[in-house]
Amino acid sequence: MALLLRSRIGNVILAVVGAIYAVCALVMLCYFVAGTWQAASMTDRLLQAALVFSLICGIWFIDLATRNLGLRSTRDRAPVPATAAVRATAH
Repeated sequence: MALLLRSRIGNVILAVVGAIYAVCALVMLCYFVAGTWQAASMTDRLLQAALVFSLICGIWFIDLATRNLGLRSTRDRAPVPATAAVRATAH
């Protein structure tokens, strides 16, 4: 799934928010797991799953921003085939 932001400032903000999301979720998850490891209830497990989801969302925000800023290679994308009209004007 792609989300295209054309604003450079918007992409930088998205990356910063994603980094804050990911770091906070990771720290809270480690603290939460360490505190409730042996006595975790189903509610604790649900909250831990929510923190893992927040961590994944933060990483996804960073990934989107780096792709939009061109900081990461997009080798996994297939090249766009040239149409006949474009090929005719290229020569």
